[in-house]
Amino acid sequence: MLVKSSTAAIRVSASFPHFNHARKNQFDTCMHNFLNPSDGAILPAMPRKPFPESVQTEVLVRCRRRCALCFCLDQDLDEKEGQLAHIDAPEDATLGNAAWLCTKHHARYDSVSLQTKGYRPSELREYQQILFASVESFERRGSKKRSPAGKRNVGGKRPVVALEVYDRRLPIYQTTMQFVREVVSDLRPELKLIMRFFADTDQALFLYDDSIAGYLDELFKKALRLHTVDLMRTSMRTDDREPDNFMALVKEQTALASWFIDQHAEIRARFAPFLRMP
Repeated sequence: MLVKSSTAAIRVSASFPHFNHARKNQFDTCMHNFLNPSDGAILPAMPRKPFPESVQTEVLVRCRRRCALCFCLDQDLDEKEGQLAHIDAPEDATLGNAAWLCTKHHARYDSVSLQTKGYRPSELREYQQILFASVESFERRGSKKRSPAGKRNVGGKRPVVALEVYDRRLPIYQTTMQFVREVVSDLRPELKLIMRFFADTDQALFLYDDSIAGYLDELFKKALRLHTVDLMRTSMRTDDREPDNFMALVKEQTALASWFIDQHAEIRARFAPFLRMP
């Protein structure tokens, strides 16, 4: 059944208050040939302005052809076949409006369905920043060689450290403790806080051994996941996705919160052997 009445069009548009202005215009343009909502019709996409070569290259290099939705929703960091999507307005072909999505998620994101609310532009932007941060962390820390001084002692005991080494190691310990305090304070760490921790502890690769470097990576990744889970839960509060998915996120968030609460003692135990003074 075609929707011909302007009153009907207004009524249907009002039922989707989360549409941004650009997508609402797309919705209204196609209302004249919409099928009945019970048929699950999907709106055809408006013509989109192609991204310049420079924009395509920068996005692909930063994400390494990883899909932001696959990574944040499914924790899948494998390379994907896909294409660049316009995050928001289809006429905006700038870098800030481009995201690499796998074929499946690209089709879902670019479609506007009458029966599902879909992914929001603000949601995708945040997921992409999380992906960029993760890819950067994996490559920066994975590509650096460990300092010879970071090797474990065969005897299993660590020698006391000189004052100069102590002075360089202590700030990383303090930064790590403060980071966990801030995460635990509300269990909703912002991406800015997580990335600052990553930058401030980057020199740990050269001042500690692999066990500390690996532990700092674990803190970073779990904080990113906690941030992502909180974002997904917030989105689901205003969405109609399956309640089982929501409860699974609540369970995961609770487990992450408990893990971070236990880390103060863990940090002291891990760092103590490296901070013993003569």
